[in-house]
Amino acid sequence: MKILDVVPEHRLVFTWGVAEQETRVTIEMETDGPGTTAVTVTEGSWEPDEAGIKSYGGQIQGWTSVLFCLKASLEHDIDLRKGSITRRHRELISAGPASKR
Repeated sequence: MKILDVVPEHRLVFTWGVAEQETRVTIEMETDGPGTTAVTVTEGSWEPDEAGIKSYGGQIQGWTSVLFCLKASLEHDIDLRKGSITRRHRELISAGPASKR
């Protein structure tokens, strides 16, 4: 992972992934009312084919999970990830990127 830009309380930009398939991620935070923050995550781009659509869908699920975990941690001091990695998750992680399966 390489951090490209940080604007405290507003934006974080970084690249991540394996060397040949690194993507750029931008996380932007904006006040959306008293005590409310809107968070937008933008990550790379995908080919408009079946594999690209599948990767895009997986990333949406992943970032949704990350944001839920972050919210639970910040607001309620709850670690939703604790014990959440199953045997199947470990198998998928060790298999590498979906595009190589």
